[in-house]
Amino acid sequence: MPGLPDGVYNYCEAHSTLARVRMGHFAHTVSGALPLPSESCESYLILTLRFWKNVFKYHSFGYQLMLQDAGASAATLSVACRELGLRDRLFPAFHEREIGELLGVA
Repeated sequence: MPGLPDGVYNYCEAHSTLARVRMGHFAHTVSGALPLPSESCESYLILTLRFWKNVFKYHSFGYQLMLQDAGASAATLSVACRELGLRDRLFPAFHEREIGELLGVA
């Protein structure tokens, strides 16, 4: 993306900023972790969830709430991309181990 060095970034909601977690170009890594063959993209957005934060408060209903939030976020991003003339594609399934290693999460 123009003006943004290649890397893996984390959005910090507390400060409303992007923090670089890893330097480098990882589009091929992400593309290889997708279950269907696809052309490599310039950028990928990976939504992650911390279930324990909601499950702590909402118990077993927290899982459903988090998945609904993720779906609403994905739909909103898709609409925004369309309005900006950007192509988007949603991959609700992926090879978890490869993406987890890239992001540094278990």
